[in-house]
Amino acid sequence: MLTQEEYENIQHTIRESRYSPDDFEISAVDMIERSHQLNMDITAVTILFVPTKVRKTYISGFGYTWLWQLEADLKNGTFDTLRK
Repeated sequence: MLTQEEYENIQHTIRESRYSPDDFEISAVDMIERSHQLNMDITAVTILFVPTKVRKTYISGFGYTWLWQLEADLKNGTFDTLRK
C-alpha cells in the first residue's frame, strides 16, 4: 500500500500541475505482497479525476517513475481529454 509520504507526494504533484487535490480520488491495491527478497511493495495506484470521470492506473514500487508519469499526464491534459 501507499505510505502517507506517497499520498502527500501525489497531492503535491497535483497541486504543482495547477489542479486541486480535492478533485481527485486515489485508490491503491497491493499487487504483490512485500517480499523479503525484493523488499518492495508493488501497488496499483488508480487516480480518478472526478470532474471528467477520467481514471488512470499507475504501478508503483519501482522508485518514482510512476509519479513522474502522473505529472506528465497532468501537464499534458490527459485527465481533461480522455474519456473512459
